Amino acid sequence: MDIITTAVQVDPTLTARDRCQRQFDLLSELFRQLRPIARQAECELERRRLADIPGTERQLARLGRTNPRAPDELEALSRRCPVVAREIRDAALPDWNTPRRIRERSARLLPSPEHLEEIAEQLRCAVRASLALAHPDPEAVRLAALADQIARGEVR
Repeated sequence: MDIITTAVQVDPTLTARDRCQRQFDLLSELFRQLRPIARQAECELERRRLADIPGTERQLARLGRTNPRAPDELEALSRRCPVVAREIRDAALPDWNTPRRIRERSARLLPSPEHLEEIAEQLRCAVRASLALAHPDPEAVRLAALADQIARGEVR
């Protein structure tokens, strides 16, 4: 789609995981579904056409079972694709490479406070045995202090 090509030319960071990944995945899935649902819609529309013509029972039988909802599903799918493409286009930032936008993206990429707490706990567990000794290695003490800093959000 030209909309997406233009958007990615304006802002190449759109394809990064922290940007429009959900919309790109959704659009990819919609495109994947288009061909099979279009075939089903074609068969259903042919069945409807043949149902109105006398003497076409054999042709109807050859079609087999069809999906009566396929034409509506195809229409809905066809309407959804441009909506998702416009969402991607609207997310494009012409100033994506300015210091402000780079800082914003950097902030989005940081681990969450919950993830930092998990990291701190893993670090505490890793040095616990060393700290339990009468004379722990200074590196174990430093790492335990670092874990505390991480948990308090002082290390960013």
